[in-house]
Amino acid sequence: MERDLNRAEQLWHHWEEKQQQLERLLSATPDSAHFIRQRKYDLLREGFYRITAQPAEKEKLYQHAIALTMAKLQKQLYPHLVVRLLHRVKAFLYERPVHLRRFGEQKEESLELLKHRLYHLGIGSYTGKLEKYLDYESGHVNLEMTTQLPGNGTLDIQLRLERDSFGQYRFEEYRTTLSREGLPARSQTFYRDTTVTAKEAVNLLEGRAVRKAYEMADGSISHKWLQLDFENTLPDGHYKTKEFHQDFDLKKQMGELATKIGISRLAKEDMLRSMEQGHQACFKGPHPLYETLHLEVNPAEQSVLIRDKDRLPVGINRIMKKNEAAGKQDAEKILARVKQQEPAKEQNQSLSIG
Repeated sequence: MERDLNRAEQLWHHWEEKQQQLERLLSATPDSAHFIRQRKYDLLREGFYRITAQPAEKEKLYQHAIALTMAKLQKQLYPHLVVRLLHRVKAFLYERPVHLRRFGEQKEESLELLKHRLYHLGIGSYTGKLEKYLDYESGHVNLEMTTQLPGNGTLDIQLRLERDSFGQYRFEEYRTTLSREGLPARSQTFYRDTTVTAKEAVNLLEGRAVRKAYEMADGSISHKWLQLDFENTLPDGHYKTKEFHQDFDLKKQMGELATKIGISRLAKEDMLRSMEQGHQACFKGPHPLYETLHLEVNPAEQSVLIRDKDRLPVGINRIMKKNEAAGKQDAEKILARVKQQEPAKEQNQSLSIG
């Protein structure tokens, strides 16, 4: 959405959407027709107050059309001339300034709530754009952004805000689309009650699991692992989410792995936090192999999946054997060098004696 969109046009389209909703809900009677006219007049009138406060040149045509529509509705709703004139005076002197003041307060409150919500979802970069978008006369606002990812990838985010009955915009959902070179694009939408951050969304779309806290019926906090099932989609086209509520002891497993492949205590703690967020932890094995390993959580089997430098799964026993073989080979090289140095040492000793 660009800032130079026509707010007056947006206002008119907003009413068209609202009218369709009302006509579906209400039967065709004189009372319902009067109710719809009143709602149309109120909605257009309040939007008109906001637009005319700071009108743009390109909005004037729609603004004129809205003014003519409002005048026609006024005659229908207030057929008596004196009543209509009194209504106009009241609207200009009282209702307009009151509405603009309340709208400003609602806007500030919406901004604060949205900034807080987006910050916790890891998409706080939107907050700098919010203020100029919340003036739009629409029932919803869509914002889009693209983030470059390491490894020739992009994450497209489509943020949707909905305007509630009090005129405030609320976070409704955000849709993420991950694109990687040589891989099909994957998309998933996270709704208003989600706690999945943008970084976690990337990890989910790459196939890894994320550990999330949730509140149980008795008020206690528990944890579960979430993972997208790319083999199964829901009717709306989104991937089905697999939930693993048996929270296995990742810390214990990482402790055992650390002992076997030489991960330091400090590195292990950092890797634990990273893997709980769905990241693939990178570890460079110790001397003499120096093999690069990638670790990720496998909640389906309550284990840690290890991948080699080519990102292929590898077993811990194989890694230990390779380390053992490399260590043995390294020791043999050292022994061979020592043996090569012994004759030279004996010769140097004999020369010094002579």
